[in-house]
Amino acid sequence: MKGKYLFIGILMAVLLAANMSAASAASMDMDVYPLSTSACPCTTISEVRVFVTNLGSVSDTYDLSLVLPAGWGKGFIGTYQGGHMLTLGPQETSKEGDITVYITPSCTAEAGMNEAKIVAKNERTGEVIEKTFMIEILTCRGIGITAPSMDMCEGVADSYTFSVGNVGKVAESFDVAVSAPWGELTRQSVTLGPNEAQDITLLLDIPEEYKDVQKLDIEVKSQSSYAEAKKTVELNVRDCYKFTVYPADAVKSVCIGDEARFVFVIENNGLKADTYTIATNDNVEVDKAVVTVAPQGQESVKVTAKSFEAGTTSFQIEVASEEKPEQKQTVRGKLNAKECKSVAVVPSEGAESAQAVCYGKPAQFQFKVQNTGTIFAVYELSSDFGTLSETSVSLESGESKTVTLTVNTASEMEIGDTAYITVKAVSDTVESEHNLELTATNCYGASLEITSDDDGRQICVCDNVDYVVIVKNSGQLKDEFELEFLGETKTFSLEQGEQKEFSYVYGTLGKEPGMKEFTAVLTSKYVTLQKTVNLNVEELEACFDVDISVNGVDQKNIQSQTIQNTKKVEVCDGISFSLSVKNVGSKADSYMVTAEGPEWVFLSANNIILDVGEEREIYVYAAPEYGADLGVYTLNVKVESPKDAKDEVGLVVNVVERGTITEIPSGAEPLTNQTGNVTNEIIGDITTDNATSNITVNMTIPTGAFTITEVSGRAAIIGLIALAIIAILVIRFFVK
Repeated sequence: MKGKYLFIGILMAVLLAANMSAASAASMDMDVYPLSTSACPCTTISEVRVFVTNLGSVSDTYDLSLVLPAGWGKGFIGTYQGGHMLTLGPQETSKEGDITVYITPSCTAEAGMNEAKIVAKNERTGEVIEKTFMIEILTCRGIGITAPSMDMCEGVADSYTFSVGNVGKVAESFDVAVSAPWGELTRQSVTLGPNEAQDITLLLDIPEEYKDVQKLDIEVKSQSSYAEAKKTVELNVRDCYKFTVYPADAVKSVCIGDEARFVFVIENNGLKADTYTIATNDNVEVDKAVVTVAPQGQESVKVTAKSFEAGTTSFQIEVASEEKPEQKQTVRGKLNAKECKSVAVVPSEGAESAQAVCYGKPAQFQFKVQNTGTIFAVYELSSDFGTLSETSVSLESGESKTVTLTVNTASEMEIGDTAYITVKAVSDTVESEHNLELTATNCYGASLEITSDDDGRQICVCDNVDYVVIVKNSGQLKDEFELEFLGETKTFSLEQGEQKEFSYVYGTLGKEPGMKEFTAVLTSKYVTLQKTVNLNVEELEACFDVDISVNGVDQKNIQSQTIQNTKKVEVCDGISFSLSVKNVGSKADSYMVTAEGPEWVFLSANNIILDVGEEREIYVYAAPEYGADLGVYTLNVKVESPKDAKDEVGLVVNVVERGTITEIPSGAEPLTNQTGNVTNEIIGDITTDNATSNITVNMTIPTGAFTITEVSGRAAIIGLIALAIIAILVIRFFVK
C-alpha cells in the first residue's frame, strides 16, 4: 500500500514539474489594435484587430475569449477556422481578418473610460495571455462654432457669417447670442440634427470711432441639455482706401532720339477696390490714364519718355484715388540720353558652320548679342527660321546676353531638308547678323517583342492567358508610339534607349474554342512593326462553382433554408451564424461576400480567395441596436465571383425583447445557445508493458451556462480530468 502512495506522489510531482517548466518560457504572444477606441451607447464596435503569434516550435491551438464591463452583453470573438479556436504553426502569426471581434456597449453605459480584455489560452501548455484595451463611452452631445476672424472697413456697414454645428448624436435646438452692441443677428435660435451645421449672419454697423481690432463673443446654448459653447471673434477694422506707387525702374539710358519705357506699379493696400487717375508731363506718355485695382492687388502703368538731346531729363506722374481724392502720390523718373549705338551677334561653338541634326529632335544653338556701343540700347532680335528665346534684349554698353535659337525639325523641316538661317540683332539703323546651314536626318527606330509561356499550347476555355508586349526605342530620339493588341490601343512616348512593357490578359471564358492568332502592331510617325502569336483554346464544360453550407448543410440541396438557419437574439445583444464557403469548381477563384439585411448585421469577411476544393468559414454577426424593431428579419448572404459562380443562403434573426431568452448568470458567457447537460467523453488507449486496453471516462458537467473567461472553473474541470487519468494509470500499473 505504501508503494502505491509513493508512486502516486512521484507521478504527480513529475506532472507538476513538467507543467512549471512549460510555463517558464512564453510560448505565445498577442497584440491588440487599437488600444483605445470610443463609441456611443448601443453602438457596435467593429474596429478592434487581434493578432496572435506562436512563439514555440510546434503547432498550437489557442482558445480566444472576451472580458467586457458588467452589463455590456456577451460581445463576439471568432476565427476564420471556426468558433473561437485558432491553430497556428511554429513561429506563425495570424493575419488581418483571421480573428473577428464585435462589441456592443450597454444602452445604459455611462460616459467615460471602460476596460475590456481579450484572453488567449494555449490549449496544449495551459499558458494564458491577456491584453487590455480601453473603450471610451462618449457623451454624444456637443456644439461646434466655426467663426474666423474678419477684416472690415471703418465706418462701412458689413455682414459677418459664422457656423453653428451639432457635434452630438441627437437633434437639439440651440439659442444663439453675441456680445456686440453694434451687431444684429438675423436669427437667434437654430434646430440641428446630429452632425448638422447651419450658417448664421450677423449684420454689422460699426461706428467710425471703432478702429483696429474689435472683439465680440458668440455664445450658443442648448434649450434642452447641458451642451453650450462660446467663441471670441476678432474684427480687424481698417482704412479701406490706401495705396502705394513705386517705379520698377526709376532711371533709363537711351541713345538720343530713342524712347525709354518705364513701369510704375500701383499697389492697393486697402480692403476695397479703388480707381486711380494718372497725370503726367507733356513729354511723357502713359498707356492708361485710369486704372482700377482690386483690394491687396496691384496694376502696372507703362510710361514712355523720349529725349532729343544729350543729357538727363526728369519727369513725374501723379496718382490720385477716386474714392478718397485727398489721397495723392507723386513719383519721378529720369532719362539719360547718350550718343552712339553698335551691336555684334557672335555664335557659340558648333553654331558657326553647317550642321546635321536628327529629324524630329529640337535643335538648339546659342548666340551672344553684345552691345559694342557706348550707350544703353534695346535690340530687336529676329530669325528667318526657328524660334529665339528672346525677341528683344536691353543692354548697357559692353554688356552681352546669350540667346538660344530653337529649330523644331518635326514641324519646320522634312527629312533631308537643308535650312539656311539668318539670326539678326537690330536697333534703329544699327544691326548685326550670322548665317547657319542646317540639314535634317532620320534618327528613329524601334523593336517589338511578345512574351508568353502559353504561346501555341492548349488551354481550357476557362483559363486566362497573360501576354507581355515589350517595346523599345532603338533610335536616337524620343518618339511617340501607338500599340494595338487584343483590341486595345495604347499611346505612349519613349526616350532614346527606353523600353516599356505592357501586360495583357486574354480571357478564354465565353470564347469559341480553336486556334487563335493575335497580332501586335506598333506604329509611330516614322516606324511600323508587327508581331504575331498563336493560342489553341480547348473546350471545358465547367470551371467555376461555389457552395455555401450552414452547420455543414449544403444550402443548394435542402427544401427550406430559413427553417434550418433561424436564431433568436435580444435587443442590444448579439448572435452569430457560422457559414462555410467552398470552391467546388475546377479552378481557383475569388469571391465577394455580401449580406442584405439591417444595418446592425456584420460580416467577418467581404472578399475571399479559394483554391480548388478549398473551404473557409465566415461569420455573420447580428447585434440589434437599442430601438431596433422586434420581429423576424431575413438576412440574405450571397457569395459571387467574377467568373459568375454564385450561391446564396437565407438566415432568419428573430429579434425579441430583453429577458425573452433564458437569462445567463451575471458575468458568464455560454459556449452555445443551448441549455442542459454537456457530456465530454475522454477516450484513448492506455498502454502497459503487457497489453493495451481501451478505457472511456465519462464526466458530466452540471446543467447551466459557463464562460470561457471563468479560468478557475475550467481549471477545476481540467484538474478532475487529470486526476481521473492518473487514477486509471495507477490501477493499470498495479493490475498488471
